[in-house]
Amino acid sequence: MRKNLFLSLLIMLCSLGASAQFVNGSSAKSNQSFGEQEFSLRLSYNPITLAVDGDWEDAIDELKMDDILNFNGFSFDFRAAFNIVNTVPLYVETGAGLTYAFSRYYDEAKESYYDPYYDVDMDMIASMDFKTKFMSLSIPLNLAYRLSVGDNFAIKPYAGLKGRFNLSLVETLKEEIEVRPDYYDLSDSEEDSYDMFDKDDMEELWGAREKAKRFQLGWQIGLDMEINNFIVGVAYGADMGEIIDDWQFRTTTLSLGIKF
Repeated sequence: MRKNLFLSLLIMLCSLGASAQFVNGSSAKSNQSFGEQEFSLRLSYNPITLAVDGDWEDAIDELKMDDILNFNGFSFDFRAAFNIVNTVPLYVETGAGLTYAFSRYYDEAKESYYDPYYDVDMDMIASMDFKTKFMSLSIPLNLAYRLSVGDNFAIKPYAGLKGRFNLSLVETLKEEIEVRPDYYDLSDSEEDSYDMFDKDDMEELWGAREKAKRFQLGWQIGLDMEINNFIVGVAYGADMGEIIDDWQFRTTTLSLGIKF
């Protein structure tokens, strides 16, 4: 369904550009020229969802670990736009972006009992702190069309593809047992990190026989609002393939940027 939406928007943008070219070509504005190229920098907040299916979904539901599927991400992007029709504000966009994202699942269980030897109420607390950290480099390729609304305001819908190279995907598991008061000296803590691009680490942590993939290709649709040289944008996209069997990232992007 989302792929159909992407294709529909892409066709709409192409049609819009062709229509605008015809209208402009038959009017007094046919000699209007648009900027050949534009550049922008933007900072974004990225709520990212890791969609899982099959045995992964069953295991996470059983362990009640849904929090590990919801990431908070932040990205910094450079984008260049090139006008492809001199009298029509139709652009091809590309650039590069760096994204860092993380998720956390924390669970704690507590058991209380009375110790007659010490004549004291005791608490035993066991906790699990599971964190995932993810970093990637991406290159977009979009088709965009600017609709001017007055002299200082424009909206620019776009659609396209995004190639993403996954730099790191690390999961850290920390387990603790603590006794309060600590008369027994039973408190203990253990922490291990696992590289999801390492097959042995994947098998040790998840029992999986495959490692994560380094490269992903995805699609995206979005809308930028340009106020003078400032940009406010929103976009949504998803991977076309899976980083691990039955693992797929879906990303929302909320951006603030500046044109120069």
